Amino acid sequence: MVSNRESAVKFVNIEEMYSFKEDLICKFIPNHYTPQDGDRIAMFKLGWKSVKDYVIFEWAPVGIPETLEHEVVFEKHDLPRDTSELYQICYISSENILHGATIPFQFQSEIPKRNSRNILTSSQTEEPIVLSSFENFMKLRLAKKENVQSLQRDGVLCRMSKVSLIEIHQMNM
Repeated sequence: MVSNRESAVKFVNIEEMYSFKEDLICKFIPNHYTPQDGDRIAMFKLGWKSVKDYVIFEWAPVGIPETLEHEVVFEKHDLPRDTSELYQICYISSENILHGATIPFQFQSEIPKRNSRNILTSSQTEEPIVLSSFENFMKLRLAKKENVQSLQRDGVLCRMSKVSLIEIHQMNM
């Protein structure tokens, strides 16, 4: 039996960003749960309220030993193109019970490349952007938006030039 604090399905190697120009391969491992006919892996916009609110879904593979890693593929032509939304993939049983969920992630046209020191490089500015977590990335993104709005309100900023997340982060220190 799986406790309330433990997911029946664990997703593995989930990224914080995906390109909508490439298939999304979603890997998961059942944790003391046997996939059944009618189970599905569904993608939702963050904040979903009903299992019917899915954006897309794939049927969960059945007949594979539960200790092995499973995968489904969301094809690129089915992926959402909205880069402002956060998404989440969930394992939903045939009885419409949630058995596991991923961390939130976003879609982008292109994903910045990672180098060996876990630093993302912005393709626009080539400045390093150090991200310790998706939460920190979203905080920096929100700080950038709030600072721009504040400068616009104060009449300081008439036209926004490229402002990097690093510059915004340094302004807030």
